[in-house]
Amino acid sequence: MESSRLQSQHSDPDRILINTPPNSRTTQGSREGQAAGDRIVRYNQLLLKADTAYLSGDYSTAISAYQEALRLSPDNQLVYQKLGEAYFSAGEDEEALATFKTYLKKSTSTSARIHYVSGVLLERQGNIDAALDEYNAAMAIDPIHSGARRRRADIYIIRGEFKKAINEYQILHEASPNSPILLYKLSRAYVKDKQFDKALEVYRQAINLDDGNIEIQREYALLLRQRGHYHEAENAYSAILEKQPDDEVALNGIIFVYVKQKQYEGLTSFLEKQQGRDANNPDHPYRLGLIYEYRRMFQEALDAYKRSLDLKSSAKAYRALGRVLLKAGKKAEAKAALESARKIDPKAPEVRSLLMQLKAENRVQNLKKHKKKISKSRKKKGKTRKSTTKTREKPKKTVKMQSKKQ
Repeated sequence: MESSRLQSQHSDPDRILINTPPNSRTTQGSREGQAAGDRIVRYNQLLLKADTAYLSGDYSTAISAYQEALRLSPDNQLVYQKLGEAYFSAGEDEEALATFKTYLKKSTSTSARIHYVSGVLLERQGNIDAALDEYNAAMAIDPIHSGARRRRADIYIIRGEFKKAINEYQILHEASPNSPILLYKLSRAYVKDKQFDKALEVYRQAINLDDGNIEIQREYALLLRQRGHYHEAENAYSAILEKQPDDEVALNGIIFVYVKQKQYEGLTSFLEKQQGRDANNPDHPYRLGLIYEYRRMFQEALDAYKRSLDLKSSAKAYRALGRVLLKAGKKAEAKAALESARKIDPKAPEVRSLLMQLKAENRVQNLKKHKKKISKSRKKKGKTRKSTTKTREKPKKTVKMQSKKQ
């Protein structure tokens, strides 16, 4: 009975292996057998406690329980694997990696999962080459391990091996054709490899699968813009703005497209519509003011900047207002606006330069006034001297005339 019970313990991988001397019939042997049985019970209790804690996310308790279980069974491969997973989930990368290395040394079988997780840990540490070796080892055991293949492709991108990355992403896409993320990564790889037409095609496929992914749509619109497909880029940015009317990237992108094509009237109309959609957004009249200013419609620009400031005080709107007032020759108002901008943002370089410009212009104007004043004063003094001279000379002439008569 005793031998059959011990054999059953040997056959269970989750139970500790106990070596009991044969023909042990003494009282001491019975006590040792009882102690061994207690250790088995304690081991199983610890394993249950650790597994329960791990599944509930209590990784600290799980780690402590697995460590205690290992003290009872130091060569148990299963516990090493579970302890490594607990360290990994808790974010204790160094301990996880060391535990997995110990597991691989003690293990008589191979595990794609352990190689994969070891690769992730090494990649976190920045050891890309060692991580790639682990991913290769994982795929040697399990050729369809998608996680290892995807991370291997990511490393190829980092290393500049774009064609290898493209090949890996294509294999992954064939296995999961409805994954927009894989298409997204594939399109990026095509961009890196300068295969722009293929990249645009794959971007479209990704957007069709997930039209709510704004990041993919932004990159697609940017690539269209960079390749000179302005009409398509405008449509792509407009599609983003329909979902997110205040998307800064899309707004700036579509403005760039209008300006690049010199469609200033169209841009003005677009910005006016944006202002109408959201009258409480101070950025809309501010942008409208910029295009009015560019088109030299200064009064409209002033009105737009003032509307923006009515909604929210900002350094950029005060700066723009001061700039236009300066162009209009309203220097006192320009100075007040620029001083307000400087109070909000003391380090704004353009505000400092505009104030210096205004100061220089005032100096020139004051100098001109001073010169004019001096010139008038000199002229006045000149007239006074002439008048005095004439008055003094008249009596002399009279005297001469009198002397002649005599």
